[in-house]
Amino acid sequence: MPAVSDPYIPRVSESTDNPRRRRVPARTGGAGRTSRAGARARIADGCARPFVAGAFLVLAACSGGGVSDPLPAPLPGARRLAIVVNRGDGTLEYVDRRTFDAGRTGPLGVDLHEIAVDRSRGIAYVGSHGPGRLLIVDLDTGESAAELQIEGFRQPQALLLSPGGDRLFATFPNQHEIGVLDPVTGAVLGLVDDPGVRPDLAVLSADGGTLWVSNIGPPSTVRAVNTETLAVEAVAEVGRSPEGLRPTPDGSRLLVPCAGSDEVVVLALPGLEELARIEVGQFPRSIDFSADGSLAYVANRISDTLSEIDLTNLTVRRELPTGDGPETIRLDPATGRLLVVNTDGGTLSIHAPDGPLESTAAVGPRPDAIAFWDR
Repeated sequence: MPAVSDPYIPRVSESTDNPRRRRVPARTGGAGRTSRAGARARIADGCARPFVAGAFLVLAACSGGGVSDPLPAPLPGARRLAIVVNRGDGTLEYVDRRTFDAGRTGPLGVDLHEIAVDRSRGIAYVGSHGPGRLLIVDLDTGESAAELQIEGFRQPQALLLSPGGDRLFATFPNQHEIGVLDPVTGAVLGLVDDPGVRPDLAVLSADGGTLWVSNIGPPSTVRAVNTETLAVEAVAEVGRSPEGLRPTPDGSRLLVPCAGSDEVVVLALPGLEELARIEVGQFPRSIDFSADGSLAYVANRISDTLSEIDLTNLTVRRELPTGDGPETIRLDPATGRLLVVNTDGGTLSIHAPDGPLESTAAVGPRPDAIAFWDR
């Protein structure tokens, strides 16, 4: 193999019986593994045309020998948008976060489920279950600019873009892997040495230095991964089926909703020592915080409620009704409102900054994930 000068690309060491377990200095040296014998992404169906958007190389997908007719851009006048992934019909819903008007793209793929937005480039990475595929979507037009296939992997789950936009972190629960991808080509740059059993959802620290990952298990655990070395620095056992974990705004604690045991486990950072277990509604899936950081709101999928937790004494203050089958909750930093994606109802619930439900907007079938984008 020729010498590799890019420090982000793993250097394969001497061959071993199992190429997936080769050691790799992930960025500046340290632990980590190469992907399946250096597996790299390819453009699905072998059809792509490169063009340059700013300094970013984009691969424009084509079919039938030509580029498909463009669709009208969703909500062209809106500046602050919520982008909702509609898993049921493979579309994205553009929701104006001021008026809550909505516009939908055409079908982009099959069984879409997670989204990571590169705000500086105006693109989104969207995961597709089945074969390991990622869509790159031009957010201005709402069209797919490329479809990347991650060879040797399938069903990517969590998708998180590094603060610098140069690496994409992904979990692969069915293959028990946590990978680092090249966001331009989809090539797998390295794998975490100790990914645990069925790594599922994940979140990055504000500085991008730590990746916290929930492992469905068994055993059900949370891992703290150093994103420079891909080494696991701490592990904590938590309740059954940990889901959409998030650190508190002050960075002192990690809150982990556990869907299988109807509780939120509170862990101290950085060492993941357990501080408390808080009983919440049925099947908690996601969590976020009030704008002032004093309260946490947990979306309970079966109860159709939000559990409001006082972070001073770690107790539930009240249960708030929301939509049908709340899957994901996110704080809108521009308004302080809480937006809740309701998978079973096909709606987006808009909650006031102090918690109560204000209104509901219809979105597509089986909405799953949400991200914010300001034009």
